[in-house]
Amino acid sequence: MKGTRKTGISRRVFLQRLGVGAGAIGLSPLTRGLIGCGSADSPSPSREEVVGSAEMVGKVTSNSCEVHLVGGKDCHPSANLRIFYDTVSHQGEPHTMNYAYATHKGSGFGHGDPIVFDLGSLSPSTRYFYRVGYEYGDTWVYRDEYSFHTARRTGVSFRFCLAADTHVYPGSAARIRRRVFENVLADRPDFLITLGDDCFVAGQGPIPYPWSSHEVLFKTWQKTRGLLEKACHSTFYLPVNGNHEGLFGWKRHDAVHQTILEGKQRYLPVPDSTTFSAGGDDYGRYGAFTWGDVLVIWLDVVGFCVVDPLQNGNDNADYILGEAQRAFLERTLAGHSSAPWKFIMAHHLFGGQEECEPRYGRGNANAALLHDQRDIQDLMVEYGVQAFFYGHDHVFSVSQADGVSYVCTGHAGSGCPWSRTLEPCYWPYDLYLTEAERIVPAGHVRVDVTPAETRVSYIKASSGADNGSVLSLHVINP
Repeated sequence: MKGTRKTGISRRVFLQRLGVGAGAIGLSPLTRGLIGCGSADSPSPSREEVVGSAEMVGKVTSNSCEVHLVGGKDCHPSANLRIFYDTVSHQGEPHTMNYAYATHKGSGFGHGDPIVFDLGSLSPSTRYFYRVGYEYGDTWVYRDEYSFHTARRTGVSFRFCLAADTHVYPGSAARIRRRVFENVLADRPDFLITLGDDCFVAGQGPIPYPWSSHEVLFKTWQKTRGLLEKACHSTFYLPVNGNHEGLFGWKRHDAVHQTILEGKQRYLPVPDSTTFSAGGDDYGRYGAFTWGDVLVIWLDVVGFCVVDPLQNGNDNADYILGEAQRAFLERTLAGHSSAPWKFIMAHHLFGGQEECEPRYGRGNANAALLHDQRDIQDLMVEYGVQAFFYGHDHVFSVSQADGVSYVCTGHAGSGCPWSRTLEPCYWPYDLYLTEAERIVPAGHVRVDVTPAETRVSYIKASSGADNGSVLSLHVINP
């Protein structure tokens, strides 16, 4: 328990190397201050001066994890940070001496730079508790303790959550969006996947980039992260691209595309092709991982499109998998054919119904056999995939196509004004409009996986007494 590990040293050796005595590492009264760094002559640290973010957990496997932070505007380039972690909690203790492991991170980062702790040699199917501290003048400031769970062993029940369409844009208000992610944290999931349109910095059509300045794009990503932090300091987070992040395949050589990608990688823990043993894309556009009995595959619905469907004047057939993503999907399903549960995630279907906003990818299981979605559907039937989770339509519903559940995951606070007068492709959604005024409530999806069944619930977010209530429950059998 107290031995040295690959990426961590024992607490005693660590403190000796730092030259820090027990009396110098007592918990600061600024325990709830945010991690970061400050110059020695700065006033007391604050959210704006010290760091641009709280902790965020990402890239979790059975034996590794990333704890991701971002430096604040007064982050001193020679500052030191450290992280303590253990398999037991030390939240109530007045010091950090009892954590089994510690890792130090040295200088070199400044304002807006990602600060990443890579933790390795962890035990599988284990909850870890961690606390981050930073050097401030001649003392150390320590954050509250948070936690994460490494990938589960097979045969173990667990919970994960999904959210979609937060639509954070430069002038958006947090309000109900904040409540959604507070509810996610209350669910204590092993991981959270957001299914795109988290950061609204682009549209499709004649003006794809309404906000193109470097400063605005980065601030919008930072604002998006600020909401996700409500849950993701204590749950593994994975982002899936939507159509409003602006990472379009047909714009991949534009300078603004590169700026958006840089902002996403700066403010979020984005996996690459080496993060998970199942592989994936270097930019996190698609990938896969296993967690307990579940194979999770995520896909990018716009990242490999060669034209904008709204500009091209054709139909939803312009939403394509692309050769690399298609090959990955086929290879991954074939290689994990024995996984008891298999779920595929994407922002929307690879196609859609022309009856509803033509060329915009809307639709549910009624569009399962249209365009590239037909190929995905055929693979799901062949390899026994139980569910296709997607966002984009801003409603919660479950529809069926040849035994596959198509689960639309609602919206995380951005609203759904078009639900008042449903177009034909929305008719199956009508049952899920629970409000008298036909407004779809904000919320997130809770997924409870057991060996016997998977329970999919839509959890309402509101400012009233019904916050956190279950609006709908769907059971999926193996």
